[in-house]
Amino acid sequence: MSHFLIYVQGIKTLPDVGLDHLLDGHMSVPVSEGPDGNGGTIYAWPTATDNRMNYLPDEQTWVPSVKQGDLESGSYWFGYWKDRKPTPGELARSNQCQGVYIKMFDGNEWQIPYVERLPASLKKVNDGTVERKLHERYYDIFL
Repeated sequence: MSHFLIYVQGIKTLPDVGLDHLLDGHMSVPVSEGPDGNGGTIYAWPTATDNRMNYLPDEQTWVPSVKQGDLESGSYWFGYWKDRKPTPGELARSNQCQGVYIKMFDGNEWQIPYVERLPASLKKVNDGTVERKLHERYYDIFL
């Protein structure tokens, strides 16, 4: 079992880059150089069998985040150990939306949410009709 790593540049924290849902169980270590060449913090979720959490670029794969809302691409970096890629179960949120399992090119089955079943609120609009308003946390998936 392994887990992923998150790198955040400078003094920013997980909530600063929209990752407050990852706060449970993490540990962090400051680094003088991260995947972007700057100093920052690496966040990790150590397990009994894998407690590595330093920056070793030859042993890790790092991918910059994509632009999401007000956050620019590269606001944080997602990393994993080349010898222990995280599994779908390790990356899944504890509370997932209903979806379909699709086997991807990595050989794993990943749960893809049904977009039309993402949580939403009903809102009455001026013309008297009711409109479905998607919860904001799902905008990047749907919009």
